[in-house]
Amino acid sequence: MIKISKESKFSKVNITSNINYQGFTLIEILVAIAIMSIVFGFIISSAGALQRKSRDQQRTTDLQNIQSALAQYYADQQNYPVSFTTSIKSSNGNIYLNNVPTDPLGSAYSYTSQSSFSDTTSCDNTTTSCQFYHLCAKLENAPIGSTGCAAGYNFELTPNKSSQ
Repeated sequence: MIKISKESKFSKVNITSNINYQGFTLIEILVAIAIMSIVFGFIISSAGALQRKSRDQQRTTDLQNIQSALAQYYADQQNYPVSFTTSIKSSNGNIYLNNVPTDPLGSAYSYTSQSSFSDTTSCDNTTTSCQFYHLCAKLENAPIGSTGCAAGYNFELTPNKSSQ
C-alpha cells in the first residue's frame, strides 16, 4: 500500500492507493527457464542413451537369430554358407532364415566365412569347406575391441562362442 500526503497552505490532500503488483519479475522468469532447460537437457540425454542401448540389444538379438539359422544350416549341410544377403538358404532350397535382419540404423551386419578357426583362407564349399565364420555388428555402447571382424566392428559371434 502506498500512501502519499501533500500539504499546502489551503488544504491537506491524502492520496491512498492499494497497488497490488501481480505476476513474476524478470529474474524469476529467467530462473524458471534455466531450471527447465537443465531438466529437459537431462531428459533428452537420457532418452538418447536409452535409444542407443535399445538398438544395441536389437543388434545382439539379430546376430543371435542369424547364428541360430547358421547352426541349422551347418547341421544339414556340414558347412557354413560362403555368404548371404537377404536370406540364408541352401543350394537345394532349404530356407533357414527368410529375411536376414539389418542393423537398426540401416547398415548390414558383417559375415565372413573361412575354412577353419585358425586358417583364415577363403572357402567356397566346393574345393574348400567353410567350417568357421565371423558374424559382426557395430555396438554404440561398447568400446572398439579386438575381434576377427573388419575395423569398426566391436561385437562378434562365432560358431564356438555366443558373444564377446
